[in-house]
Formats: sequence, C-alpha cells, structure tokens
Amino acid sequence: MLLSRSLIVLAILIQIEVFFWNSKGYAGPDLTCRNSHLLVLNTMLGRKGFFGWLNDDFSESITAYDEFIKCFAKTKEEKTFALTLRGLSKQSIGDIKGACSDWVLASETGDWEKGETSPDPYPYYWSIFKKEYKNERKLKEHKDAFESVSEKLRFYDRESGDDLGYMLTTCRKFWELIP
Repeated sequence: MLLSRSLIVLAILIQIEVFFWNSKGYAGPDLTCRNSHLLVLNTMLGRKGFFGWLNDDFSESITAYDEFIKCFAKTKEEKTFALTLRGLSKQSIGDIKGACSDWVLASETGDWEKGETSPDPYPYYWSIFKKEYKNERKLKEHKDAFESVSEKLRFYDRESGDDLGYMLTTCRKFWELIP
C-alpha cells in the first residue's frame, strides 16, 4: 500500500517537475549571495522567514526564504523546511502554482544519484501548527504558546498521508493540466 502510494506520488512529482521546472533553481535569478559565511545572517533569515509566515507577513517570509534557500540552506532538511514554509506563504497570497512548485522542489532535495532520499515536506502539519499556535497565542506568551503547540502535535503521524493529501488537494488543478 505504502509502496504503491509512493510510486503514484513519484509519478505525479515527475510530471509536476516538468510542468513547473525553473532553470534558475530555488530562488529568483536576481538574488546575489553576499556574506553567506555569516552564521548570524543565516539564522536571521531563517527566523525572519519562519516568523514572517507565522505572523502572516507572507511577502517578508518569501523574500527571507528566497535568500536563505539560495545562500544559506546547506542540508536537505534545511532546504525542505524552508521550501515547505515558503510554499505555504505563497499559497496564502494566492500563488498556488508557486506553492506547488516549492513543495515539489522540497521533495527533490536528496541526491538521487547517491541513493539519498529527500525529507518529506509537511505542509499540512505546519498549517495545523500555525492554526493551533494562533489560538494558543491569544492566551499565552509566544514561548509558552509555541511549546504548548509543539507538545500537542508531538504525536502527529507523519506517515498518515495527510500531508500528501493536502498537497494533492491544493495542487490538483495544475496536475490536471498535464496530458
């Protein structure tokens, strides 16, 4: 069951990649990396992207993650996380095609030639996290709200297929355009 679902997803992702392929890669062509060795800038951009998304400043989130992904994300986990949240930010501003493209890129961060798999993007998990966080934030300070939601979701079943279903539902109209 899991193998057949994985093969279906892989076939869909390959078709999406052909449909969405951007030869410029993860970020816009006008982005120049400066000071990419600075840990403080790396951390600042990652946090700016995350909290921009969490606080509904989607333009700031997208801009920060553009630079973070292109200049600082060194591991496949960092790239997958940033692409997942940048995709959610794009979805929030109505750029569904861009969101789907980011989630496809997130699922391709592993080096297939070396036999590496990619970490799965979890857009459904993060959308739940944000909703729960906003509810908790009405009653608690940021740190307490963040910890409370993290605790609530610590048993989230990442293998349940909810994230895949979320992506399929969100991106369906683009996949139907592929012959």
